[in-house]
Formats: sequence, C-alpha cells, structure tokens
Amino acid sequence: MDSSDNFYTSFSESYADYSSLRNNYLSAVNNFIVSEVREGKNMVDVGGGDGKRGREIADSLGLKQFTIIESSAGMAKLARSIPNAQVIEKDISDSSFEPDGKYDVILCLWNVLGHIPVDRRAMALKNLRALLSDGGFIFLDVNNRYNLHYGLKAVIKNIGRDIFSPDKNNGDFVLNMENKQGQKISTITHVFSPYETERLFKQAGLRVVKRAYIHYKTGQRKNNFWGGHLVYKLGKY
Repeated sequence: MDSSDNFYTSFSESYADYSSLRNNYLSAVNNFIVSEVREGKNMVDVGGGDGKRGREIADSLGLKQFTIIESSAGMAKLARSIPNAQVIEKDISDSSFEPDGKYDVILCLWNVLGHIPVDRRAMALKNLRALLSDGGFIFLDVNNRYNLHYGLKAVIKNIGRDIFSPDKNNGDFVLNMENKQGQKISTITHVFSPYETERLFKQAGLRVVKRAYIHYKTGQRKNNFWGGHLVYKLGKY
C-alpha cells in the first residue's frame, strides 16, 4: 500500500462529508458523463472511493450492477456496502495489473490520476485502456493548475515554472487533512496542466473525444481551461 492508499484508508470515514463540500462540481461532472453515454452495458469506477458516487452514476445510466476498483483498504471496505457493486481491491497503476474484463464505461474521477506517483501514471492510463471495450469511453477529470480558481498570482507562477523550469514534479503539493479521529494526515498529490494530461493520454494510446472545463466551486461549464478543472471523455486510438 503506498502513501496515498494509507491516507485514504485513514480518511475513509470522513470522505462522504468532504465530498458534500464539492457537490456542485461533482454533480456537474456526473451530469456531463450521463449526457455523453449513449449506450453502455457495463461500468467500472476506478478509484471509486466509498462507491456512492459510482452507484449514483450507474443508476442514472440504468445499470443495475457495476464494478469498483479501489486500492485503499478502508475505501474498499466502505464500497462493499454498496448494492449490486462488485469491489476489486487492486492498484490500477501496478505493472502487474490484469484486467478482469472489458467495460463500455470507465470512470476515473476527482483527480484519482493526481494521487498516483508520477512514474506510474502512464501505466495507470495504459491499464485503463486495457479495461476499455471497443467503442467504449473513459471519463476522467483532474485538477488544473492553470485554473484561476487558485488565484491569478498562483496561475502566473505555475505557468512561469512550466516554461522556465519544466519538471515532471511541477504541480506536486502536500494535501493536509484531518480525519474523524482528529488526526492530521497528509499525502502528496498532483495538479495537472492541460498540456501535461494530453501528452499522457497519447502515450497511453488514448484520444480526447471531448473535453469540458467545470468551475470547482459553482459547477458551471466554462469556455476554456482558465475557468475550471479538466474533464475528459477518452477513447482508444
């Protein structure tokens, strides 16, 4: 179990309360997904947390059953209480990951990719591709370091660093939280640039079918990446 898995196991009991604070954004992403799925016979939620959001999306798509792949033991334990959900406790970024089947709809939501170490992100995307059926789609969203939600000064600083000091770790930061027991917990997470994500997709053999920019506070759709986080509909090349 890596540091992110330990973090989310410790944070699992607080996850539902924390999610409710971002309901506008999460609901907007959910609506985007549902509007883009014309036909889907099966669905997997990778890094699905406690499983409640995956259950909501599956219900909206008319899917009785769905699968959750979750690497955090604490989150997987919560997800096992979700009706008609098969829970697989595996790490999508592991080079030994073996697909259990093919899926028409794959979810990888709320910056799951940003909690995967930099040297394993390409592998995680390749494994997502291996799970994808022909004609199926991956829905993935990540935090965007060029999003003015973080403030103009922070965005200018991020752009300057990417231009003058490019580094694979640009965008890393320490996420500090408090769990139900009042303990301070932290993990390293990553905030992406729009160009970074699309390079990773190409490396993994994935193409951008559609992109959306959604404001992190209001859930409103924006016209460009300055105004929101990055939401993607991906298919195979």
